[in-house]
Amino acid sequence: MLSRRHVIAAAALAATAARAQTTAPGLQSSAWVKAPSSYARLLAPVAVAPGEIAYAALELRLDAGAKTYWRSPGDTGVPPVASFAASRGVEAATLEFPAPVAFDDGAGGIAIGYLASVVFPIRFQATAAKPRLAITFDYGVCLKNLCIPAQIALALDIAGAAPEPELAATMAAARGRVPPVRPLGAAQTPAILSVAASAQNGAPALEIVARIGAGTETPTLFIEHDTAFAVSLIAREGEAARFRALPQGGAPGLPTGEARLTLIIGEAAVESRVSLPAAR
Repeated sequence: MLSRRHVIAAAALAATAARAQTTAPGLQSSAWVKAPSSYARLLAPVAVAPGEIAYAALELRLDAGAKTYWRSPGDTGVPPVASFAASRGVEAATLEFPAPVAFDDGAGGIAIGYLASVVFPIRFQATAAKPRLAITFDYGVCLKNLCIPAQIALALDIAGAAPEPELAATMAAARGRVPPVRPLGAAQTPAILSVAASAQNGAPALEIVARIGAGTETPTLFIEHDTAFAVSLIAREGEAARFRALPQGGAPGLPTGEARLTLIIGEAAVESRVSLPAAR
């Protein structure tokens, strides 16, 4: 026979489970759609309340040896473009990007993107009780030296479908691979600590210092700006790393304006937005 304490504990557990079901109703998936050297499907909540901020995701499975691109594709490649114009009851839908890798583009340059299947989280706000999330996704796929454009269109009605339990881990992993946005000098690791004007052999440059922790992975830094930068790791001292970034294109002096910096060390990453300093 259960004691009163066990009954109370069981009731508390049931109430907790009920709250969890209310706040996390689960996920559903669309059918897989075939595209050049890839397949895609859409993941979305099975329910969402008006005004709620929620997450969906675009899952892209690449054929063996295929590559696709980050939002800033490097020397070559096609930046992916997502449109949510066909959605209903949805606003502020934004595609988020997991941390990428740099790879040889096969034409003497460096591309930035993904060498394996990737899941892009989608953050959105519902404006209706039963919205329809729709995405048209244009992207590039490369297999060896052949790169071709691809497009897929997917949609899901968020109207109380049965949840698919295995999708929770897929969504959690996808969101965990998106670099969090942190200010310069953040206390966490990794963090971008400073960005300063510098020079190399009289040429304007940026010097970036980052906290990377005590691991053995080689850190990578990407800079997104109207001006392209060649970035190199110039020193690693304990838990810190120092990078030098040289503007490309022969512009006199350092470019100014907002830049987005993404630092990646193994499975960890961070993003910072900075205003580039003027050349000294």
